[in-house]
Amino acid sequence: MAQVRLRVTGGRSRVPAMSYAAQAQFSEPAHRRPALWRLVLGALLVAGLYMGLMAGWFFAQTQWGLPMKFDSEGRTATGLTLLLWSFLCLLVAIAIVVPLLHRRSPWSLLGPRDRFLRGFLRTFVAALIVGIPLALLPMPGGLTPEPNVPLDRWLRLMPLALTGIFIQILAEEVMFRGYLQSQLAARFRSPLIWMVLPAVIFGLLHLNPTEDAGTMLLLIASPTLFGLIAADLTARDGSLGPAVALHFLNNVSALTILSLEGPMSGLSLYTLPITAGDPALRLQIPIELASLVLLWGVARLAIRRR
Repeated sequence: MAQVRLRVTGGRSRVPAMSYAAQAQFSEPAHRRPALWRLVLGALLVAGLYMGLMAGWFFAQTQWGLPMKFDSEGRTATGLTLLLWSFLCLLVAIAIVVPLLHRRSPWSLLGPRDRFLRGFLRTFVAALIVGIPLALLPMPGGLTPEPNVPLDRWLRLMPLALTGIFIQILAEEVMFRGYLQSQLAARFRSPLIWMVLPAVIFGLLHLNPTEDAGTMLLLIASPTLFGLIAADLTARDGSLGPAVALHFLNNVSALTILSLEGPMSGLSLYTLPITAGDPALRLQIPIELASLVLLWGVARLAIRRR
């Protein structure tokens, strides 16, 4: 078996791990300014700029009386659409901070263009083929989806909604896998750091402190697992293409096809008659986790180098 030699320069590894050689190529631009303090400062600056841009948007809405009202819980179609589009603020913040602190192009956070497009298309098609039959399986516990948004209105909403979902997932992938993962991988060799840490942070950001401890663990399990899956796909492909494709399909399903009643249901064609604290959720979450693992395996096969 061919051996992959680890080359360490200045205390940091050029090849994180034998099975993640593509991650080394993906992280190459991060080696220009890999210091950990730069990453910490960069993350804080991105968060600050993001909140500042969002505050500016709120101010403009208040002062100029914009007719479209922002809804932070996404209970209405307009509110959720605006919430999704607001992630443009995060993309702008990242695009400002990354060249300033790391001397790298924001486009480098996506990976090589050809590899990104190839990984995206292969994963999208493969996950769609497997995901459609999964979506048609009976719901656990006798749950029956209930109509939410009328079909004719739902179809009119979809162009803006789908574009907004793509903006949202792209911003999250650029932040957590493109920025945090690539910079950490340029500094640390162990995947336990550059894969797990961003995934855990990603999961914790979905935390709802109003829920009980058991429900909170269930609610953050899915995004944390997805973060690990997206990290693995990024490291194996050397681009964000597969993670963006899988994230997009997952959020399209969760936000526009079938969602839980309440927050983030404003664009969904159907809703499940349960809320985040409902005991029935304990049946639904394990199925969702199993589906994610299955789609991960399908994506791995789709991006396998030939």
